[in-house]
Formats: sequence, structure tokens, C-alpha cells
Amino acid sequence: MKALLLFSISLTLISLICPDCIGQYLFSDEDDVWNADFIDIFPCLTNDRKDAFICWDEWSYYDSLKSDLSMDPSKPAITDMIRDHDTGNMIITWDSELNMTYRIESSTSPYDYDESLMVWTDEVTGLASGGATTLWTDTNVPTVAPAEKYYRLYAEFAEGDDIKADDTLGLMVFTAYNGRNLISSPFEPYPEGGGTPGESTLDKIIGSQVTAHFFNPSFSDNIERWDKSIGRYARTWAKSISGIVVWQNAFPFKADEGYWYNIVMTHPDRDLILFGRVSPSDRSVDINVSSNSNRNLIGTCFPKASSLLTCGLLESGFTGHPFNPGFSDQVEFWDGSAYNRYWFKTGTTNAWQPSDRVINPCESFWLIRNMNRPGFTWDYPKP
Repeated sequence: MKALLLFSISLTLISLICPDCIGQYLFSDEDDVWNADFIDIFPCLTNDRKDAFICWDEWSYYDSLKSDLSMDPSKPAITDMIRDHDTGNMIITWDSELNMTYRIESSTSPYDYDESLMVWTDEVTGLASGGATTLWTDTNVPTVAPAEKYYRLYAEFAEGDDIKADDTLGLMVFTAYNGRNLISSPFEPYPEGGGTPGESTLDKIIGSQVTAHFFNPSFSDNIERWDKSIGRYARTWAKSISGIVVWQNAFPFKADEGYWYNIVMTHPDRDLILFGRVSPSDRSVDINVSSNSNRNLIGTCFPKASSLLTCGLLESGFTGHPFNPGFSDQVEFWDGSAYNRYWFKTGTTNAWQPSDRVINPCESFWLIRNMNRPGFTWDYPKP
């Protein structure tokens, strides 16, 4: 059985414990030889070389301790991403270990699921652990559309072989125009208080990114969510209370859902920031038909564009027709003043009509299922 390295404090100081010996002791690789008391207390250590030790007749070299002794620090787990709506700063939180240091790198390259194609730059290195939880604040957040920024977190290792967290985080800035805008989150939003991403609140994600009013909802911008089970909208408006925006009669803000973001009256256009975890896997979206509605307002939870032809709709159950668009399922995109409708022509044409259409991050669209057909699950692959 090998000795177990509990943790690495620095390049020159390590903590060792032997399963068959009593106690935990520090050893400095700056020493010329092992301390005599150390050898006496650890009888299984019989070699005096500073860069190696023998335990139960097995050699384990310092330069390979991380693999031979499973001494790697734990992979950090990101638990939250928050935007301070007062300052515009972005705050990242993760579960951490005492005595560890961390590194965060960022990229403003267009997102690609092959992240090696993106340009990454260190934001911070040697960030000391805060204990069980550590946070870092980005004060250099883009606010003018179009823009995007991504973050990766690493636990630093003395040998330079840092351990990356599983999740990549991102933010995207886009413009919502005066009038009606169909939007969706290109990321999985973290819930209020942190946890598993996928559903959050309007207060956390949208916050004060709106023109609010202190008492009259007609004078406030608003957001609408389609309840497909009853075929009706729910609406929330932003109330300004002592300078703080509080969404009234609010509903959740979810991945894969579409919303109307409505800028009313003469309120100005606004650059919105949406943020969260980059979806690590393909999406599964339920397309429903009920006696109340066959319309589904759905979002695209990817920070990279797809298209009607490549998004998996046809493979998942979207049904076309050889000549009549009225018998085909349909999708509708809002262009700011009117809908553009698309359907799929089967047979020898076998193509989207009037053409294929790009599905852009941050937008949403209607999928209209023929009332005579059952619902299906849209398996939406990563673009």
C-alpha cells in the first residue's frame, strides 16, 4: 500500500501520511536528506532521497505523485453565476478546498463547442481559496451589443497540470428594440441562491435591465410568457421601489423557453445581457398539443447559431407535406413588425419553404404543431 499525499502546500512543502504509521508530517524538498525523526516514525520509509520514497517496497517519485498517489486537488464545481445589476459586474462562485489556489481564464471569441478553437486569456491566477466556497468578480464585463464572453475555472496544481471544472460559463449581449422582441436564454441560468442550472428568476437574470415605473404597469416595460397548457399569456411588469426594480407577478425564467420582451411607449432600445452555464449536452424540448393550443413558444439554449435544417426538428417528429403548407407543421419567427412563417415541403423538393432559416442565439420562435398530430420531443443537438 502506498503512502497517501493529503495535499500540496507549495512546490517545496508537502504533507504525507502513511497508512501503517502514526501521525502526519511535513517534508520539505529543500532538505538534503529525510529528517531522521521522520524516518524513525515512518519505518516503511527506508530511502533518504529527497525526491522519492519507498513504502511497502514500491517506488513513488515526486514528479509522478499526482498520478501514482491520487494527490490531485478535487475538480472545482461551479455553483452560481450572478450579475450585480447595480455595478454590471459578474460574480462566479464555486465549491473549493482549503489551501488551494485557482485560475480563471476568459474568451471573447465566438463560442465553439471545440473550445480549443477559441482564444483564452488568464483573468486571474493564484486566487486563494475562500474555504468551502470561493468567489471571483469580473469587473470588465462587456455591455454593448453585440458581444459575448466565456469563463473557465481551474484548480491550480503545483506541477502546472491544472484541473478544469466541468462547466464553461458565458454571457451574451444583444439589442432589444422598442416594441416587441422574442427572446430566449442562450445559457442555462443558475437558480436564485445557486445550484443546478436550468431555471432562475427574472429578478436575477433580467433585474434592472428594463425601464420600470413606480406604480403604473402601462408605463413599464414588460415580459410575457406563453402558457401552452391553457393557451394564454402571463405578463409581468417591472415596478421601481425606492430605486430597486422588482418584477410583479413574476414567473420563472427557464432554458428552452421563449418570452416576449416588450419595450413600450417611447422607451429606448436596450442592450440586454443574458448569462449562465453553456449547455454541456444536447437539449430535449417537449412540443405539446392540447385542446387549448397547438402553439409552442420555444427558445434556443445554445450560444452558437443553428438552422432549421440542422437543428434536429425533422428527425424528431416535425411533419411536412408534399404541397400544402396548411397540412405541414410550421415555425414562425418575429422580425420586429411581422411574422415570417416556414414549413417543410416533402417529396422531390424535400426542403424548407421558402428557405432554410438560421436560428440565432437569444431569439425564440413559435412551433405550430398540426392539431391532428400528437406532441413530440425535439432532440436539439449542439450546433
